[in-house]
Order: sequence, then structure tokens, then C-alpha cells
Amino acid sequence: MIGQGSDNIKGMAGAYQHALGSHLSRSEIMQLFYLLADEYMGWTKTRVHLEPDYLIPIEKLSLFREALVRLLKHEPVEYITGKSMFNGIEYFVNPGVLIPRPETEELCNMIVQDQSADKYKEVAALDIGTGSGCIAIDLKLRLPYARVTAVDNSEDALKTAGQNASRLGAELSLTHLNVLDASAHGKLGRFDIIVSNPPYVTAGERNVMKPNVLDFEPPDAIFVCDDDPFIFYRSIVTLAIHHLNRPGRIYLEINERFGKEIAKILRDSGFDKVEIVRDIFDKDRFVRASLVSRLEDISYWYGE
Repeated sequence: MIGQGSDNIKGMAGAYQHALGSHLSRSEIMQLFYLLADEYMGWTKTRVHLEPDYLIPIEKLSLFREALVRLLKHEPVEYITGKSMFNGIEYFVNPGVLIPRPETEELCNMIVQDQSADKYKEVAALDIGTGSGCIAIDLKLRLPYARVTAVDNSEDALKTAGQNASRLGAELSLTHLNVLDASAHGKLGRFDIIVSNPPYVTAGERNVMKPNVLDFEPPDAIFVCDDDPFIFYRSIVTLAIHHLNRPGRIYLEINERFGKEIAKILRDSGFDKVEIVRDIFDKDRFVRASLVSRLEDISYWYGE
């Protein structure tokens, strides 16, 4: 795979191009190589080009070679380095958590923008299915007076979220919770903001997913069955009805195919100003809504 002459920077970059060229573009391969050069050697992109004949130390050679073997198996480079960027900040990731996506950065940016007039208000926020903790931590870092709670059904994910929060100096409350278990909702308090990026890819969509996702990222954090693709959204909305302060807001990342259906679940549950929001790729990607009615205002439902 890696022949003679690949013990310098130019040769190793060439080996990557030769090995990965059948399924990645030249620029994509070089972006991977720049990232690994930074990870393993602390080199910038500029230095890679300025010192092509630099002989890579033997211990670093083995790292580049091992990484190439893993890349050939379609393993995400983020799992190889154990790191991923989210809104310009580096997070620890591993196969127990999803790799953060640019669309989810948009979700956080939307919340922060909506809170811009109350940036220093002591709001309470809940992140359901926190994974690496990127949403919860991003909100805490950008809304410093917010009290942020992050929940997940995976103990491994909560451990990773805790490591990220500690390293980045973000104070979070981390709680083990299966949102599908309504009897467990009572352990939570009340919130002004609820946000979630739950599993939303249907099993029938597996055939259009890339191997780097199918073979390496945690399926429980991605897929839902075709028979009930809204199972998480119904549970989250039920939780929100009982745990959102009035007024309060909910923000959901969604499957682009089901924006209207999820918006209807929210409207039928009494939410106001339900809005489907498109992402940077012009796809229906988020639904946000408000809950403004006071609890005492619905007493007429019970004939009081």
C-alpha cells in the first residue's frame, strides 16, 4: 500500500492520493492529510507544502500508515483522531457518539440568535439526546447565564459529554434518561428552552447512507423504524408540554421528509408559532415552536 519514498511528507501525501483516489477527490484527500499532519506533527497546511522532503520520524510514520488503513475501511477521520470541530471548538468524539454536523451548528445558532436580546438572562435549557454534548456545551458557552441540563440514554455518551464539558469549562447537569420512558420524565425540572437532535433517519434510508456512517457511527443515535418515524418527537413533545415554562420554546432537528408531520404534532399539542426552518442546503431541517398558554388557562378542559 505504501511503497518506497513515502517516508517524507511528499511521499506520504502521494501514498494517500494513490490509496484513496478511487473514492475521494484530490482536494478531499489533502484535507484529510492536512488534518492528520496537524494532529500527529503539529504542522500547518503551509508547512506541509514548504517542507515536502522532510523525513517523517519513524513513530509518526506508523501513525500515518495506521490512519490510512483505517481510512481505506471508510472510518471517519474524526474517530481516528478522536476529535471533531463544532462551531469552531474542538470536541472529543468516539464511536459511542455521533460526529457533530454543520446542520446542528445551525440549530445552536438559531437558539442563540433567538435569545440575543436576553443573552444574560438566567434561562434553563434542556438538551435531549446530548451525545458528545456539543449542543448543550455550545449553548452554555454562548449563553453564560443559562442553566443547561443534558440527558442521554447512553452512559458512554454522558461520559464523553462530561469530558467535553470539563475540558471546555462548561458547567452542565448531566442526567441518564430514556426519553421514550414517560415515567422517567418526572426526574426533570422545568425549562425555558428544550432542544433535541433525536434519531430521525428511517431504516429504509440505509441504502443511501455512506459506509463511514453505516459502519462506524452508533445506529441507535441515527435510525428509527419505518413504522414509527416520529416516536422520539412524540415523546419529546409530551415531555415539553409538562416541563416547559410558559412562555417557552422548543427546537428540533428533523428528517427533511417529515417537516409537515412534525409541525402538526406540535400544533396538535398546543404549540404556537410553529415554523419549519431550512438549513444551508435548502432542506427542511428544523422545527421551532413556542408554548405560551399558562397552565391555569387550560382549566376549562376539565370543566372547572
